[in-house]
Amino acid sequence: YSIREELLNLGMLMKIIKKSGIAILLAVLFVGCKDKSEIITGPFLIKEGVLISQKSGDSVTGIAEWYYENGQLMERTEYRNGVMHGLSESYHPNGQLSYRGKYSSDIQIGVSEYYEDDGYLKVKYIPAGELLIHKFYTKAGNIDSIEPYKNGKLHGMLENFDSEGNLKEKKCYQDGEKVDISLCN
Repeated sequence: YSIREELLNLGMLMKIIKKSGIAILLAVLFVGCKDKSEIITGPFLIKEGVLISQKSGDSVTGIAEWYYENGQLMERTEYRNGVMHGLSESYHPNGQLSYRGKYSSDIQIGVSEYYEDDGYLKVKYIPAGELLIHKFYTKAGNIDSIEPYKNGKLHGMLENFDSEGNLKEKKCYQDGEKVDISLCN
């Protein structure tokens, strides 16, 4: 819906309310008028970290899409003022989802996921305070390992699992160095 259509619908609603003689305090809701971002397909350039549409010369606000040569969608990412802001998804050439994550002002927020080209979830990245937890999975969907990182280095309790998802070993790391396990408890 366009805003014009929503205002016309709202006007018709007000006429119906007036005709029925009902006095109602309304909180105006534009039902069905959610933020519909424009889809922009490029070409793009990046200038000082900002995605610019080469067609308009403006920073991109909307959904930017890139495609493989065969026409298959490669990536779809939401941008605001030229920086990633919202959902980002990329796809393998066969159309399977490759990556899904969310961004706020170019900073990744929340859980992100990476998938293999056959569709199975390979790894989840989970923010946990100062740590970024890497959870790796087997093709059967069981946890393979849990690896905590801080500033790009292993930091905390690393856990490895067998093919059925049962814990088989724990190792403790601090700033990328393996240390005594008692330091992680």
